[in-house]
Amino acid sequence: MDPSILIVALVFLATVGATFSGFKTVNLIVKGDTWQLWAILTGVLIFVAALGFLLPFMF
Repeated sequence: MDPSILIVALVFLATVGATFSGFKTVNLIVKGDTWQLWAILTGVLIFVAALGFLLPFMF
């Protein structure tokens, strides 16, 4: 299997998950519940770190 297909699939899944989580987080922040904000920010940090690790393999 070509590794670039796996990388693109992982980035796509992470983007879809981040989008849905973002909508949910905005809804909860409006309601005053902020614990998920910190969970999403942690997830974004992990996503950026993973993307930074995988980016050299994409080109």
